[in-house]
Amino acid sequence: MDQETMKGALLKEKTTLEAELKTLGVQNPEVKGDWVTAQQTTPESDSNLVADHTEEYDENRAVLANLETEYNRVIEALHKIESGEYGICTVCENPIEPKRLTALPSANTCISHKDSNKD
Repeated sequence: MDQETMKGALLKEKTTLEAELKTLGVQNPEVKGDWVTAQQTTPESDSNLVADHTEEYDENRAVLANLETEYNRVIEALHKIESGEYGICTVCENPIEPKRLTALPSANTCISHKDSNKD
């Protein structure tokens, strides 16, 4: 496994995730790695528009949460590359299969333990 290649893939994914996150929210300045959904604060007199905005906000919040989780996993994987801990399963401490890391560079468990950590 070439760690420079994996680092490049992770950096590319980080950039992609940041762009997607910025379309839905903003970084929380008080909590590192936290993103909050940008909410429209325009008062609407039409109850249908209010309902539409509420539904859109809820959908965006759910998508943002998933993107934020993946973003933080990518950041964690990049830190592990720098510290020399990348590619080690957090459950059994054995090397993560190269084919798994190629498919999911931010994976932190081996194939045997993938379900124990929701990779």
